[in-house]
This record gives sequence, structure tokens and C-alpha cells, in this order.
Amino acid sequence: MCHVEKNVSLRKLNTYGINAVARYLIRVNNEEDLIKIFNDPYLTNIDQKLILGGGSNLLFVDEYFNGLIIYMCIKGITNLMNNEENKKVILRVGAGEKWMDLITYTIQHKYNGLEYLVGIPGTVGGAPIQNISAYGVELSNVFLECQVFDIQNKRFVIFDKHACDFAYRTSIFKRKNNNNDRMRYIITYVTFELSKSLSESVDLQSKNIIKDIIQRRSFKLPDPWLHVGNAGSFFVNPIITNDQYQKIKQQEQNDIPHYLLSNNKIKLIAGWLIEQCNWKGKSLRTAGTWPSHANILINNGSNHGYDLWALAKEIRTSVEKRFDIRLEPEVNIIRIFRPNITSSKLIIRKTHLWQNENKTKTIHIPSDKNVCVHLLFAAISLKQKVSFKDGFFDNICHDVTRILQWIDEYNIADLYFHNHQLLKIIPNDHKLTDLTSASFSRASIDIAGHTLLKYGIVSCVKLGGCQFTDRPIDLHLNLLVALGSAQQLSKACIVKPTLDIPFLEIKYLEAFSS
Repeated sequence: MCHVEKNVSLRKLNTYGINAVARYLIRVNNEEDLIKIFNDPYLTNIDQKLILGGGSNLLFVDEYFNGLIIYMCIKGITNLMNNEENKKVILRVGAGEKWMDLITYTIQHKYNGLEYLVGIPGTVGGAPIQNISAYGVELSNVFLECQVFDIQNKRFVIFDKHACDFAYRTSIFKRKNNNNDRMRYIITYVTFELSKSLSESVDLQSKNIIKDIIQRRSFKLPDPWLHVGNAGSFFVNPIITNDQYQKIKQQEQNDIPHYLLSNNKIKLIAGWLIEQCNWKGKSLRTAGTWPSHANILINNGSNHGYDLWALAKEIRTSVEKRFDIRLEPEVNIIRIFRPNITSSKLIIRKTHLWQNENKTKTIHIPSDKNVCVHLLFAAISLKQKVSFKDGFFDNICHDVTRILQWIDEYNIADLYFHNHQLLKIIPNDHKLTDLTSASFSRASIDIAGHTLLKYGIVSCVKLGGCQFTDRPIDLHLNLLVALGSAQQLSKACIVKPTLDIPFLEIKYLEAFSS
């Protein structure tokens, strides 16, 4: 069995300097270590796992990671083609090698192809996941293949460029490992196809490019190890249609920095969008944006990532309100609950605010396993601070984790976890008219009912039901009626609220207080 470290501080393993604590950590030094991990019944059954390389593209929001960190330390650079007659060179590099160490190696041996990607933090294993890019050059331009461990089938396989399905700042590895319930692939080696410098002038040109880019990056970007904690660009540059671009251009009455892509779509600059919303150089508690680059979010000494994530959500809300563009994080957001969400649309028409705000109504809710679903939505729609005490994580169900993700992702509320058990929900003041909700069982009936309390008429595709039947669940229907949120409930697309909507205080036996 591999050596398992317990309650490990991750401060020195992430470029934000967040002092999150991992329940378990295993350092993977070779391929055999991976085989041992995924043949071990106890380790395999740990629900939450995270592959960690340089820690340069993730944000630990919570103080505790209740799972297993697989820390990739596989090293080595092997030249697979090195005859003088061939103009190409093929390098096989361990996933745990630092990216800048690889760049240094290629400079020393006069190999070309990676010079525009200089200065990017992280490890070699993380480069294909993000399909790292800079100055118009992507990793996929020099990528030949990679060896990965297929967790599902417990074997090593080779992925060529086509199998990696590279796109702008993404790949099959990012999509499979982030959007599914289970992590699928772990990169162990990456193979690059580079070119040799055929003359001193070519070599000098490459060195000048590297020098110029390092100077540019040092001016715009703070070094996370020397200056202030950061992960480089926080949001991906959004890609939009030409119609969207023309609409924004007309709205702003000004030229907008952009790149025209080969598929006739347009890539905007996330930093410019953020700057137009007056976030450049601004702070939110211990988090802020870098004065010379609005898309760089910095940590001013906090041990946790709550403020950084709160700032990111505020920025995203501002950009979405002004430009109708939803920025997506390039940084991998790590939370104590599993973030996997499949979305569908709900349209909320705000017809009136509520009536008789001085009224209070107390409802005692049966403590069934899924009752947290109701309480979560009551909290966000009624704008109340809510705490779930001991027992919350013992009774948490899959629906609740997806609801937490919805609340967190769409800036409906800030979620704070303390001592691995206590959850505090602090609703935000934003009133969006277009919300996206998770398409899981009972989502529509809960979201419809509770947003109805706050905003008025709710239109949705379908009310109620669970994954087994179209019939709405009686307990949920009865709860909405008890809350005073509707006169009647049916499978109709529009549910009308009552005129007298009371203020609400919810008590969940002894495990919950508001």
C-alpha cells in the first residue's frame, strides 16, 4: 500500500497560498503507485479525489478538503529521437516535471517550439488538461501524445492529439474529470514534438522571444511565489457569435478588443470586460484584482478562499448584467461538496415583492433525508441567514450537493463551511431575471416554489416529479402550500402566488437554527 499522509496542509502546494487541509494525500512517484491506489478498496471508495500538480490553476475555497489528494511527482525528460540528420526532436516528459524546468531544458539543448509558452506556472501533466496557450500558440501545436491511467478500466493507455479533443483552454481531460461524477483519467507522461535550431540566428531568435515574453509577463502578472498569491488569468476569454458582438458594440458605442476565430466566432478579452465593470485594482475583503490586469485575482494573505470566490462571483455577476456574457472560471474551483451540475433554464418574471413583511410564520418540517432541499431554497429565496449544524453532512443527499453547487455557482448566496460540519448560508442581494437551475429530481418544484415567494410569477418547462416518475412528490407539494407560496399546484407551466405572502422562519428539529 502507498504511504498515506493525513491532515496535510496544502499552503505550499497551491499558488494562491491557501492553507486548506487535505484529509489524505499520496505522492505518486511512478506508475506502480497509481496501480496500488486504485486497487486498494479503501482508497478507491473515497468519494472525493483530486489530482494535484503545480497547484497553479485551482482555488481551494473551503478550509478542508474531505477527500484524497493524488499529488503527481513523476519526473524525467527522455529524448526519444536524437539523430543529427533529423530536424525534429521527440521528448517524453514526466507529468510531475515543472513546466519552466522543461522550458529551461529545451533552451539548453536548442530545441524550439515552446518559447511562446514560457513563464506559465504549473507542471507538465497539467498542460494538456488546460491546453495551455499564450500569444496565439497552444500546447496542441507541439503535442504528440500522452500516456494516461484510465481509472475506470485500471490500465494505461496512449492518447494522441485527436483523442485529446483539444479546444481553446480545454481538452477531454478537463471535461471528463470536472463534469462527471467520477474522475476518469490521470496523465503520467506527455510527449512533445519539437524542432532543432539549425543555426545560431534561429537559436538567438528563440532566446529573444523568450526574453521578451518573460519581461511582458513580469510586468503584467505577479509571481505567486515572490509577490502575491494568484493563479494567473482567473476567467476564460469568452467566445461569442458575431450577432452577440454587434449587439455589445452597439450598446457600448465603442470598439471592443476582440479576436476573429476561424469558425466566424469572436473571442473577447475577459480582462477588458472586467475592467469596464470597474473591478480593476479593486478589493473585496482579503481578495482583489491586480492593478495592471483585471483578470488576475490575488490573495492578500487569507488562509481560505472564501473571499476570492466571493469576489469572482461578484465580478461575474457584474459582467453578466452589463454584457449578457457569463464568464467561466479557467481556475478549477474546489469545494467541500462535489461540483457537477447539468443546467436547464428557468425564467423568472418579477411582478411584485412580497406583502406584509412584518408577519412571521414558523413551520416544523419532518426530518426526512431530503428535507435539506427545502431548507436550502427557503434560505436563498427568503434572504435569510441559515445555519445547518451537526448532522447536516450525515444526512446530505446527492440532490443537496447539486443544489449547493447551483446556489454557489450563480451567486445566489455565499456558503461557508466550518469545522467540517457547520454550513452557513448568507444570501446575496442580486436579483437576476434569468436564472439557471440544476436539472435533478425535485429541482423545478423547489426552485419554482421558493423563488415564487420572492419574485412573483415563475415560468418553467415542467413542475415537479423525480427521476422515477412524472408525478410531483406529495411532501414537496404540501410544503409549498404550507409556506403560503401558492393557492394551488399542478403540472401547469405557470404557478401563481398568493397575495398575502408571510415572512418565514423554518425550524428543522434540533439540528437546524435560523
